[in-house]
Amino acid sequence: MVILVLSFKALAWWMTRFIAVLSYVLESTANVVSAGAALIEIRFAALPADANHPCGRQNFALLAPSSSA
Repeated sequence: MVILVLSFKALAWWMTRFIAVLSYVLESTANVVSAGAALIEIRFAALPADANHPCGRQNFALLAPSSSA
């Protein structure tokens, strides 16, 4: 859904070439990138412990909020 909104904003900028609309496109792009990074970090933190990481990867869960700030 977010990608669809980003696409509509990009289309609106392409049709109008208004700088204000471009700023909305860039803001939405930053939001999509930060949400994707947080999703990857949370999924990585949820991996179970293994031989190389006997305590698991819970420290990656601490990075998720910082990537969306």
